[in-house]
Amino acid sequence: MVFYAPEILSVLTHPPRIAGSHNDILPTLIGLAAPTGFVYHAFGRNLFDISQPQVGFGSQMVVTPDAIFEVEPSAGPESLEGQRLQSSAQFSELGLRYRQVHAVAWWRITKGNLLP
Repeated sequence: MVFYAPEILSVLTHPPRIAGSHNDILPTLIGLAAPTGFVYHAFGRNLFDISQPQVGFGSQMVVTPDAIFEVEPSAGPESLEGQRLQSSAQFSELGLRYRQVHAVAWWRITKGNLLP
């Protein structure tokens, strides 16, 4: 995805390398258009928020600025150039986060917005 708004983007501080997914599109657009302090709830995050981890969760895949990996069945992480990477605690943590995000999405769809 390409964001083009020279007048707006030139004044933003943004991560040098960005990774995200479809879940991050709306929060990014809201972050660019909404007034400061505007509160909303979303599964994704503003891609230009430097305080957030640069990671995208898709269908059975997780992407970072350096790697992409299939969550289940896990073939292990690969660099974006296709080289196998050593599995690490970071990738295990991202796999857990992937499952948590999908569990909340499943609950919301099947049970509604009331959490026990």
